[in-house]
Amino acid sequence: MIDRKIAIGIAAMMLALLFSLIGIQGNAAASGFRNFSLVQKVYHVSVEGTEIGIVKKKKTIEKLIAKKVEEAEKAYPEYDFAIAENITYKLDRDFRPELNLRETIETLKEKLTVKAKALKLSVGDEVVGYVKDEDEAREALRQFQSKFISGEMMDQYIENSEAKDTPLELDNGALILDISLSKEVSLSDGKVYPYQIMSVHEAVRKLSKNKVKEQTYTVKEGDALSGIANQFDLSVEELAALNPDLNEDELLHIGDEVTVTAPEPFVKVVVKKAKTFNKAIPYETKVKKDDSMYKGDSKVVQEGKPGEKKVRYLITVKNGEVTGKQVDKETVLEEPTEKVVVEGTKVIPSRGTGDFTWPTIGGYISSYMGMRWGDFHKGIDIARPSNRAILAADNGTVVSAGWNDDGYGNRVVINHNNGFKTTYNHMSKILVHVGETVRKGEQIGVMGTTGDSTGIHLHFEVYRNGHLVNPMGYLD
Repeated sequence: MIDRKIAIGIAAMMLALLFSLIGIQGNAAASGFRNFSLVQKVYHVSVEGTEIGIVKKKKTIEKLIAKKVEEAEKAYPEYDFAIAENITYKLDRDFRPELNLRETIETLKEKLTVKAKALKLSVGDEVVGYVKDEDEAREALRQFQSKFISGEMMDQYIENSEAKDTPLELDNGALILDISLSKEVSLSDGKVYPYQIMSVHEAVRKLSKNKVKEQTYTVKEGDALSGIANQFDLSVEELAALNPDLNEDELLHIGDEVTVTAPEPFVKVVVKKAKTFNKAIPYETKVKKDDSMYKGDSKVVQEGKPGEKKVRYLITVKNGEVTGKQVDKETVLEEPTEKVVVEGTKVIPSRGTGDFTWPTIGGYISSYMGMRWGDFHKGIDIARPSNRAILAADNGTVVSAGWNDDGYGNRVVINHNNGFKTTYNHMSKILVHVGETVRKGEQIGVMGTTGDSTGIHLHFEVYRNGHLVNPMGYLD
């Protein structure tokens, strides 16, 4: 067994060793805490993804931003401003970080831009521009629409639709079914310089004039180059450049075509409306044949009377121009009454049919009825036929056949016994006699140049109820 004194000594030595070790660890710990105080919390500042410096406090940057925004808002109090760039902060703990606050601030001043908050006005996929706020965007659209439909009508249409869900009826009886824009209009947040923000007037003008397209203008009476140029918002020089073949010193002629340019709007105001009209329904004519009546005679046994119908049209108007019109509904108010005509079919050799055939075999008209050589030419002259046979223009009775002292030479007159008479003049030979009945197309003589004639031809005249008429209105 170990001696009690030895055991106590060993225990004392162990305690001393333990206290020695504790002292060493304590010193080391104290030293370590002093080194940890060199690690600091910092922020890495980036602009649009690019790091530009390190700061200890975000407030330093936020104060800089607030100052730049405040300066802009003092200059343009009507707008709200914000930094246009995306600023990000990344928290980190660095051992003895290298801070250069002045350089970071200067870089930020250079990189950051202050822009006004605005709304981007877009039509379809195209950007019209930027406006201050939603109220001004709506006002611009309203004024643009009022170019083609009055603001009062637009208000009435909206009120009517919301309150009754029924079309708006106009004073002329038309119904406004729908008012819309041809493309979708959208608004989205944006940031721009103040000078880039459009006023309401500028937005309306931009909506109306998106791009310029060429078109053709047809010259009207009284047009001049300067007037045409002014009409299409061009200078005379610009108009001349579009028309290199156009000489400014030359006179324009009605019907000339001039190339001009005209603005094409971003969007069109589409108005769909319905309008009802009363329209006449034309009557039909029914013809009945009657073999107890002579051919060429006719009588009306029932007068025709137009009917009436109500027609509703659907009309599409784009920017004030009608682009579509179709019938939506028809309602017959009164059926038409057909006209009934009875026509005779009875034919006898001595009575004409009422239809005249060409009185020669071929040939052409060398002179028409009318004034000629200071005198009135009472019929038509036919010359150069295939042969010189002269034919009766219709059935009838020969009432004159022989020489005529009034310059007609050998002459035949046929009474067609239906109100018509025809005369055939300057014959070289007559082949019929007075009282003879002739058929349509039957030869009655030979073409010649007797009487007051300057060449071989047929002078042909037509009389109806004793009055001279133009043969051209009756010949087949």
